[in-house]
Amino acid sequence: MIAPMLPISGSSPNGSEWAYEFRWSGLRCLARVSEGAVQLVDGAQQPITAHYPELTVLRAFSRDREMVLDGMIVAVTQQPPSTFPRAVGADVDLPWHVRSAGRSLAYVVFDLLSLNGNDFLSHTYRKRRSVLAGLGLYWPPRVLVPPHFRDGAAEQVQAMARDHRFTGVVAKHLDSPYRPGQRSPEWVETVDGRSPTDEDRPTSDLRQNRTPQAV
Repeated sequence: MIAPMLPISGSSPNGSEWAYEFRWSGLRCLARVSEGAVQLVDGAQQPITAHYPELTVLRAFSRDREMVLDGMIVAVTQQPPSTFPRAVGADVDLPWHVRSAGRSLAYVVFDLLSLNGNDFLSHTYRKRRSVLAGLGLYWPPRVLVPPHFRDGAAEQVQAMARDHRFTGVVAKHLDSPYRPGQRSPEWVETVDGRSPTDEDRPTSDLRQNRTPQAV
């Protein structure tokens, strides 16, 4: 599989041509799902499927379709907080709070790279997220598509991220193609200056102490 696209660091841009996602902390992971099979690779393109047998539930979404997805493996609590914001144009299922003491692992899917043999890399972020939202990738507590926010100020989304203990925001240009292996100014990551507490700090390496299993 390809190497993932990466953001630059900087201040979040404002404007109607940008969308905003919460910054998830965890293990970057690309997933190929096809014909009842799941292949996971990390950001360095190393195979990690055997480390995460929980995530083979992705097979449930392979009926009559083949996909390559980009996302993050994160530690989550079992239930979404009832007070999670539904503002600023969130248009898909809302994410759960990330915690190092989370009882479960989830694959948070934020991009679609191909579908049924059709390459989506040249499609705009706007198009990729629209198609992704329609795929029904929701299998709690293992798989979810988090919201992206449009038509709102970057500062408002950053305040929401701080309130719910995310570590920052990633702004993505709506017309951005997916640029494999590149760190592009079309994605801008703003990291909150605070230090995570022990309660909300995600595991730094979710592979630690996990024994590979046959899947």
